[in-house]
Amino acid sequence: MSNTGTKRVRVVVSVEDVSEERRAALLGGLRAAGLDVDEFMDELGVVSGSIDKNSVAALRGVTGVLGVELDRTVRIPPPSSDTQ
Repeated sequence: MSNTGTKRVRVVVSVEDVSEERRAALLGGLRAAGLDVDEFMDELGVVSGSIDKNSVAALRGVTGVLGVELDRTVRIPPPSSDTQ
């Protein structure tokens, strides 16, 4: 992972259904745009990873990318919590 001194964010990238032959090119394009790929869930058409927040827009220009969203963590209080 590169460290340029700017904030990195976690993203979820939706990708079109790609053949096994095109998979390497798609992942290569995402990496070239700056994404550190953590996981490729090809059955779901989703790639997760982290990227410099200033480079997120570059992911949208990669051939095969359908959408890019910031990954968000949701925490749910346990059933015994007063919040429930």
